[in-house]
Amino acid sequence: MCSKSRIIIVPFVFVLSGFTYAQRSSFEVASVIHAPIQRVWQAFTDPEDLMKWSVKMAEVDLRVGGIIRTNYNANGKLGDEQTFETQVLTFEPERMIAFRPMSAPKNLSYREAYLKIWTVVYFDDLSHDKTGVRISSHGYGPGDTAQQMLALFEKNNERKLQRLNEYVQTSVANANPNKKDAKHSSDEASSHEKNVESLAPLVHVSEINAPLDFVWDAFATSKGLAAWMAPLAIIDLRVGGKMLANYHADGKLGDANTIENTILSFDPQRMISLKATKPPASFPFKDAIAKTWSVMYFEALSPRRTSIRIVGMGYDESEQSQRMRSFFKMGNDWTLKELNKYFIAKSEGSKNTAIREDVDSTSHQHGHVKVTVTRKPLKRLDFEIDVPASRASVWRALATIEGAREFYCPGGRMALKPGGTYEYHFRPNAPPGQRGMEGTTLFTLLPKQMLAGTGSAPPMFPQVQKEKTRWVMLLDELEDHHTRVRMTMVDWPDGKEWDKAFEYFIEHNPVFLEMLYKRFTDGPIDWSARGVEVRPLPPAEKTSWPGRTLKKKVLVKATPSQVWNAWTTQEGLAKFFAKQANVEIRIGGAYELFMQPEAQQGQRGCEGCEILAYVPDKLLAFTWIAPPSIPSLRTAENRTHVILRMKSQADGFTELALYHIGFGQGDDWDTCYGYFDRAWGKVLKRLRASFL
Repeated sequence: MCSKSRIIIVPFVFVLSGFTYAQRSSFEVASVIHAPIQRVWQAFTDPEDLMKWSVKMAEVDLRVGGIIRTNYNANGKLGDEQTFETQVLTFEPERMIAFRPMSAPKNLSYREAYLKIWTVVYFDDLSHDKTGVRISSHGYGPGDTAQQMLALFEKNNERKLQRLNEYVQTSVANANPNKKDAKHSSDEASSHEKNVESLAPLVHVSEINAPLDFVWDAFATSKGLAAWMAPLAIIDLRVGGKMLANYHADGKLGDANTIENTILSFDPQRMISLKATKPPASFPFKDAIAKTWSVMYFEALSPRRTSIRIVGMGYDESEQSQRMRSFFKMGNDWTLKELNKYFIAKSEGSKNTAIREDVDSTSHQHGHVKVTVTRKPLKRLDFEIDVPASRASVWRALATIEGAREFYCPGGRMALKPGGTYEYHFRPNAPPGQRGMEGTTLFTLLPKQMLAGTGSAPPMFPQVQKEKTRWVMLLDELEDHHTRVRMTMVDWPDGKEWDKAFEYFIEHNPVFLEMLYKRFTDGPIDWSARGVEVRPLPPAEKTSWPGRTLKKKVLVKATPSQVWNAWTTQEGLAKFFAKQANVEIRIGGAYELFMQPEAQQGQRGCEGCEILAYVPDKLLAFTWIAPPSIPSLRTAENRTHVILRMKSQADGFTELALYHIGFGQGDDWDTCYGYFDRAWGKVLKRLRASFL
């Protein structure tokens, strides 16, 4: 339910206490609570539990529209000037609850901004004794007060999850998961608790053959709704907004055939909850529908498949309610089938949205880090975070020992050149072999944009530690003075130890990126305060890499995936570059292009070249060789590097940036540089023409 998550950034910037912050409209924090989901839900919604770990006083009316009243003052009372009142917008027991503030103490400095937000909390049943809890809060404005409140609430909610974890772990042994507060006897809650099929929530689950953002837009935009659901439809996507639909094309919105739903709450691309507030005049179950509400959950199963789960709640034992339940049981099933038919028809008419059953990729949020786990066709891990600092500052942190010392480790060795050392030393004063990440090197790099090399693993993975992992780090400057860092781990061999290491890095690589993030929010690490002896660093190794850089750009009418295929498949390369090719997508794999396959060996093209780094649809780096006309440089030791970066642009275009680096000095190198300056321009023109 919660695999897709994000922090929404809006393009404003403000200065607070001499530091520049990006303006955000929402935040999200998550944690794993070591207790069964029933116990965690109870601790979050039962007033007696809340008063033991969160607030001093609490009263909970758990129903749609119910009020939660809390007071943090032990000497106060509920209803006094220090009382907070929060309205329950929607909920599904043991799975989700959404709420918004209704009132707050008058002396609260950010009271006006506070009353505009809403929050959704998800509960995921991970195992019999582990529950994932994710808090997603929205509605923060661009002003200084709202942004300071967001930063405060983000930290407070992180601490809140820590306290919740501590509380349930100490109390779980004595907890009664079936205990319910008297206020939980409302129609909505009791309908879930009774073990009677006719009163249980009405659940529909379907897999839609379309990307998550497409499916979300089909429900959450007026254009999307009108494309498949009803000929007349509009939606005002906000808490309290309306969704209007009319299945009569010759009618109009607002007439007797219009269906009006009110949006109880939503979380972009994850959840929307509705309540029917005005059914059509002819609808036979008007009394029953007034008691019900529904929640729709959206989850990306792969880049081309999305799961929808629709949960209808509030059904009771009355004849009208049960007849309505049967009506929606068939109706919701028909609706989901129509949605799937719509996307199948759409995909058949467009190559860009063709269904790909061969892709297994899921995403989830780990604090500030978006984690994408791809198991096929190419097994890899992607970790993405937006760091609140310039690209130059982030590059310094990642590409120098001085920078690494400020956020990750007290020592190390780095030589920024192909084959150069790239080591993190957690115990820099220990003997060699016991210092940390040792024996790791770089394959290639592009200053302030990209690093690629080998990585190590903990001692529990001796084979992986010996054979090394492969990683690529990409840096992109954002408009809001942030830098997007994307770390990709590729080339995973088969084997039990490698499979276990794969799962290990899913959980532990986000920690590395979170530490990078905190370097620029909390300041550098003070190792002496931690009792770590820090010795002076040796002078950085001087290197001439990458030397002269040849850069070309072209805008192509194609998707990044199509541009990637053009450079990585024989079919694609034959259309614009080489008659024949030998390409093996792995680091160290062949990247040989034969422009003259009939020529003698050694004269056919870029023979002997290999892949240095790759991130599908985003980056390809490979070695390159001088043309046959410059034989003095056509040797292995004189190989240069070519780095291709692909970025999606508006209106279906992709920007391809080509960097050719590693040119030396001298007349032959000058000739080589001039040759490729002309040659790459021609190649990119042919690439662009191949998509016209």
